[in-house]
Amino acid sequence: MDYNQLQPNDPRLHWGHTQLNILTDLWQQRTVVGKGVRVGVLDSGFIPDHPDLKIFPKSQKDFTNGAAGFGSSRSHGCYCSGVIAAAGTEVFGVAPETTIAYGRVKLNSRSIAEGIEWLLTVRPAIHAISISLEIFEENENPADFQAMKDAIAKAEEKGKVVVAALGNDFAR
Repeated sequence: MDYNQLQPNDPRLHWGHTQLNILTDLWQQRTVVGKGVRVGVLDSGFIPDHPDLKIFPKSQKDFTNGAAGFGSSRSHGCYCSGVIAAAGTEVFGVAPETTIAYGRVKLNSRSIAEGIEWLLTVRPAIHAISISLEIFEENENPADFQAMKDAIAKAEEKGKVVVAALGNDFAR
């Protein structure tokens, strides 16, 4: 696909970008589209066969024991994956040829640690791990929080870029 020929036409695009005409200009100047890049996304929900996302075959795992919401197109994980790698006709991410491995996790450090370990084991060729969730150390079991920190350190030792949300709570 020639991404330089695409014109953003999703009516939900951020109005500021549209008003300043920067989205189209930046899109047409881009040279990096994510070809060969693999990202593990750990988040709260996802559509396994979403038409705008390129998913590793058999690279989805649910660490929530089947809690409702895994297949919601309005889930946070679907949005975050789209920002990274959407390659649809109306919506596209910053690197649309990126391939995603997806783990649905609970909002706790133990689940995130399990997700990181799974990515490192099942998809060792990933380049980055995205964790756009919010947890607070004071609310976590100390052993579980340490397990998450250890899993992040292990990922970094293996050369993975770990990107995590900070300040995702409007009340703090």
